[in-house]
Amino acid sequence: MPATIESVESPTQEIPPSQYAQPAVAQPQVAYDTGPTGTFVGGKINQFRADLSSIQNAVSSHNNDFLRFKDLVDEQTSVYQGLSSAIRSRLQIGTTPGNPILVGQWNDAQRALEDIQNNVNNLQIVNNRVTADAALITHLKNAIDSSFFISGAIDEDHNQLKVLKDDVQRTSVLYARLMDELDEKISREIQILNAERQYMKELSADVEVGKFGGRVSAPPTRSSQTSTQGTREEAGSIDTIKIAPLNYDNAILVIKFDDTTFDYSTALFESISNALEQMPSASFEVVAVSPTGGASFAEKARQRASEVFNKVVEMGVPSERVSLASSNSTTAQAEEVHIYLKN
Repeated sequence: MPATIESVESPTQEIPPSQYAQPAVAQPQVAYDTGPTGTFVGGKINQFRADLSSIQNAVSSHNNDFLRFKDLVDEQTSVYQGLSSAIRSRLQIGTTPGNPILVGQWNDAQRALEDIQNNVNNLQIVNNRVTADAALITHLKNAIDSSFFISGAIDEDHNQLKVLKDDVQRTSVLYARLMDELDEKISREIQILNAERQYMKELSADVEVGKFGGRVSAPPTRSSQTSTQGTREEAGSIDTIKIAPLNYDNAILVIKFDDTTFDYSTALFESISNALEQMPSASFEVVAVSPTGGASFAEKARQRASEVFNKVVEMGVPSERVSLASSNSTTAQAEEVHIYLKN
């Protein structure tokens, strides 16, 4: 019988690198799970890694919840502002007492405020969960630090502990940033809600009257209402009125108070609105004009000008864009108020 021929694999020959070849580029070290090292610390590392993964998944979920409820709050705020602005605009030109259309808009605005409140409450729930998870991060960080001092570990254990410590620190930064954003959003929205609820109470009385009377409640601003009111009162104070030259031709509105029954509210609203349509950032100067040589007329003119100033501000023009001045006229028969568009 012919002999069986057995194939023998020859050892693989490797070609040595050329002496002219480019040196190998060092690849960045990638952190990876080396698996259990057979030590007690190695077993704890596996548990640490599982705990960190759960916390990282949680922060991603919390951030998604924050963005979702934040968008809902912003969306409902836009709805509320549209309704309250519509009510105010209608009241400024006058309407019937208790107009059912305005009553319906007022009720819708109230519901929008409640929707905002509900989602602010949801943001607070998210904030509570984030705070609780942040405490777990602190606990995990302390546990990792303590593991460096456990006897019987090998170098690979300490390397993995360092990688874990860095990952925990990065996750801690994400939690801290999310908590700051939640705290800021919740605090701001609570302050706005309190101010808007008070404004809605005042606006309810205006809807019941149904016309642009002595005043239509001014909407609260996003800044401190106390400082805004103080600025407004200071700007409208008689003590701050300055002397200004008089020019009838350039005035956008001249209000003459020789007729005490004259209601200038509609004319004032139309003049200011037309000016703002052409120049949204326009500023105005309200000038108290009195007949020459009449001290009593001068005082009445200043009072009238202060009233007009307040009405312009109540129409939504920021007080810092409205100034007061005084002048006199040889042709005026009684106190007058002139309104000029400032450059």
